[in-house]
Amino acid sequence: MKSLFHWDQNSSLIASVIITIFLLTGILHNCCEAYNVGLLEAKIFSGPPREQFGYAIQQFINEQGKWLLVGSPWSGYPVNRTGDIYACPVGVSKNTCKKLNLQGSQEEGEHELGGGSLETNPKEQIPTGKSTCGPLWAQQCGRQYYATGVCSEISPSFEIIRSFSPAVQKCSSVIDVVVVCDESNSIYPWEAVRAFLKKFVQGLDIGLNKTQVGLIQYANDPRVVFNLNTYQTKDEVVAAMDKTVQKGGDLTNTFKAIDNKPGLFLNMKMLF
Repeated sequence: MKSLFHWDQNSSLIASVIITIFLLTGILHNCCEAYNVGLLEAKIFSGPPREQFGYAIQQFINEQGKWLLVGSPWSGYPVNRTGDIYACPVGVSKNTCKKLNLQGSQEEGEHELGGGSLETNPKEQIPTGKSTCGPLWAQQCGRQYYATGVCSEISPSFEIIRSFSPAVQKCSSVIDVVVVCDESNSIYPWEAVRAFLKKFVQGLDIGLNKTQVGLIQYANDPRVVFNLNTYQTKDEVVAAMDKTVQKGGDLTNTFKAIDNKPGLFLNMKMLF
């Protein structure tokens, strides 16, 4: 009986292993595909890992032969991350790649990023060429950055035809900003309001031919603290916000403060 017990225990263990193998086989068969990798005469192309060499890859054929185009979106790291494309020849003995140097063709910006994608161009453009795009290229407007993206069209001979930003737009630098601020007795502490006003104007591109800032405070009645043309520099506006005081009041007459009928906005001296 003792030996039979051991035989039954071993049989259960073997059966469990077989069942597990069958289950794993079924799972792997449904989610994976096997393929062979030819190791004979294999070519290995390598590049700077910190540039994310190999982020995007496409095969390419032109009159010069067969190529492997490799995206390197962080090319230029750590000075900048302008991104680039490497062209790696397949039909030669050397495993070396040449950089296409897309940086010189891109528009100015501090957060350019090319080599993030590789696509075949539409047939109405260049039938056998390529286009590469960097979606994180940023356009600077004043102190703000907007991710508009940048793309470059590449000819079959790896010449850069043009670079463009699909969503670039003209920066609007001449605007008027009038801050309408509640100074009634219900607002406390005033130091927090003053800190917010300073932080708000620090993010604006203030200047003589740029953004102009005015301030209106209100409780029972509105009052003009300073006009749009009172200060011409950001430092002056920040200092003025830091000195603003709360006169208080038992009412919060927001409607009267923003209503144009009293002419508070119209009477503020505009600078054109």
